[in-house]
Amino acid sequence: MRALLLLLFCTRAFAQTDYFDKYYPLVDKAENAFCKDNFKEAIDYYKQAFISVKKPHARDIYNGVVCYYLAGNIDGAKPWLILLAKKGIAPELLESQEAFQEQTIKNSWQSFKPIYVQIQSAFEPQPTDELNKLKEKFDSNSEAIREIYKELPEYVFEYDSTVVVSKEDSLNNNKKFREVERIYYQMSFDAIEHILKHGFPEEGVFAIADDNFLSDRFKSYISHLKFYSELNASKLDTVLGQPKHELISKLNEKLIEEVAKGNIHRDYVLEVVKGDSVLDNLYFVRAIVSKDLKCDDRNEHLFIKPKTDSNSRYFDLLLGENEEYQIEKGKYALFKNEYFLMNDVATLEAVFIDRCEELSKMYNDLIETEPVVFDEL
Repeated sequence: MRALLLLLFCTRAFAQTDYFDKYYPLVDKAENAFCKDNFKEAIDYYKQAFISVKKPHARDIYNGVVCYYLAGNIDGAKPWLILLAKKGIAPELLESQEAFQEQTIKNSWQSFKPIYVQIQSAFEPQPTDELNKLKEKFDSNSEAIREIYKELPEYVFEYDSTVVVSKEDSLNNNKKFREVERIYYQMSFDAIEHILKHGFPEEGVFAIADDNFLSDRFKSYISHLKFYSELNASKLDTVLGQPKHELISKLNEKLIEEVAKGNIHRDYVLEVVKGDSVLDNLYFVRAIVSKDLKCDDRNEHLFIKPKTDSNSRYFDLLLGENEEYQIEKGKYALFKNEYFLMNDVATLEAVFIDRCEELSKMYNDLIETEPVVFDEL
């Protein structure tokens, strides 16, 4: 019922559900397959996902390429590599990935690289007038910050505790730092205002710039501004002429809308909101039983905290309906992943058990998962 309500909400709000009701469910199945080393099965799911929408995302295309390589089908990866080239992804970004250090893949890539470079070099950014105007604002503010930093004495940046600073100089320095903070706030709010009015540029307007294949130069820049966390942390009651809590709600809706349109990858939003209470992490607990204890079971155990209700109905769409997939992907990302690009919302805590009652309590309060080999931790 929850899935149906979410889908109805998404349909009414965005009138574009291909990414939520077609694309990501198939990507989930592909990711779940490669977590089990079923690379051929993952390729089949990726194929279905990529034809379900007009513009599949670079992050998923890349993972599909890795599946081809790990399945031993080097040539099969080439059409998807061409898709990455057309998105403007520099060959150096591919070569920075761990998978491309594996010798077989490395050899195949070197032979295909000239074709890739020829296609990729034809890519040209196509920013809108609105994006250019926002860039001019950012450039102006960045220059203002540089000018303030020039006015600060060198000892401020050297963090030398032996330097004696007068009260007057300390007040002046703090005043300048507060002005820098104010400008960063302004830049974050300018980014939010632009997102609410114009959304995000779709993937391919700018070349992908980060090694997680989630962000182009624009998305990387505003992520660096931490626009989401800056808004949440702001002590202002009103931002951009609106009550802060209402603006946060509108921004959340806009982020999900942009995922639904295919302008941003869901993992980009998960990265943007990571650390805020709006997102429930997959929280694993590694229970290590002391060798001195005479409990019935001295083996190490892995538990996961039960999923709590999300603080926002929107983010259930990003995390997916199938909790088993979430758990398996989180476990894979923590303990096994070498080559794939995955979100890192899963966290791990080691708890040393020195009383048998503590282990019994974990069995009652948490959920034990399948055994995991911890040798590599």
